[in-house]
Amino acid sequence: MWRNYELFLLVGYERDLLGLRTNARGNKDYMFRAITPPGKEKQLLKGLAKSMNSLIDDPIWYHSLLTTCNTSIVKLVNKVTPGRIPFFLRNFLPGYTPKVAFKLALIEDWGGFEKTLELARIDKKAMLWDGEGDYSEMIRSHLPASKNE
Repeated sequence: MWRNYELFLLVGYERDLLGLRTNARGNKDYMFRAITPPGKEKQLLKGLAKSMNSLIDDPIWYHSLLTTCNTSIVKLVNKVTPGRIPFFLRNFLPGYTPKVAFKLALIEDWGGFEKTLELARIDKKAMLWDGEGDYSEMIRSHLPASKNE
């Protein structure tokens, strides 16, 4: 809150980033399938890359209320698709992110919110990985088929 920490965007291998959270730290983790307006996927990816690159020359300070991982994503989504995520106080509280995303149809509905949350949980699956095969494929193997497939 008092300019102690610079905001950073972490890029890495899925098995390393998820493995740290699930296997090393024992966090509950979820994987949702995002719904993006047609043609906006590349804009979002380019916007994320641009945000990462801009931090080199113009650092942004993490602020517990105004500049967090959640608010950074909300700003990016609204830049690409203006008004897609309206202002909610819950945007500032990471624990509410899945529920807000579900209500706004930002993630696929796999049978209501509770069922979607249950099916999206990947930490138990991640802990079963034996180090063999494709981690990304394994971690998604229990997720429902995409509605776009």
